[in-house]
Amino acid sequence: MRVLRSNMCWRVKCYPRTGQRKRRKTILSKAICFVRTIFIKMSSGVSVASEAKTAYDEVKKDKKYRYIIYHIKDERVIDVEHKGPRSSTYENFIEKLQNYKSECRYCVFDFPLSVAVEGSQKSSPMTVDRLILMMWCPESSPIKHKMLYSSSYDALKKALVGIYKYVQACDFDEVSKDVVEDTLKRGGK
Repeated sequence: MRVLRSNMCWRVKCYPRTGQRKRRKTILSKAICFVRTIFIKMSSGVSVASEAKTAYDEVKKDKKYRYIIYHIKDERVIDVEHKGPRSSTYENFIEKLQNYKSECRYCVFDFPLSVAVEGSQKSSPMTVDRLILMMWCPESSPIKHKMLYSSSYDALKKALVGIYKYVQACDFDEVSKDVVEDTLKRGGK
C-alpha cells in the first residue's frame, strides 16, 4: 500500500511481512520543501534602511549628491556606504568603484545626459539628469554575496521610485561612460 499526500509531503509505505507502516519523506517533496524555504528566506530577508531612502531623495529632489553606493549590512539591511559630492564626475565614481573589485554593491548615479532638442531652432543639445540604479557584482566576488545581492535587488528597486534605467554589471567595460550613455539614449527600463 502506498499513499502520497502532497499537502503533507509524506508517503506511507506498508511492509507486507510485518504489517508495519513507516512514514518517510520522498526525495521530491524534500526538494520542494527546501526550495520553498530558501525562496521565502531570500526574498524577505533583506530590507531597505530609511537612511538609504532619505539619501536617494537627497539625490533625486535636492540634488545634494551625485552618486550613492549601497551595501548590505549584516545580511539584513541595505544601507548607505558612501555618498559622492555633487561636483563629482562619472570618472570619480568609477575610481571609487575600483575599490570594490571583489565585492558586490548597489549604486545610484545622477547621470548628466546631452539630449538633442526636437522642434526648436536651436541646434545645441540640452543636458538632463537621468537616475540609474546599478547592481555591481564582479566575477571575483563570492557566490553567496552574488546570490544575496541578486535576490535583494527587487526590494531596492521598489523602494527607490523614479529610477530611469536599471543596469547590471560585472565588469568595468559594462560600466564605462560610453556604454552607459548608449544605454540611456536607447531608453526603456
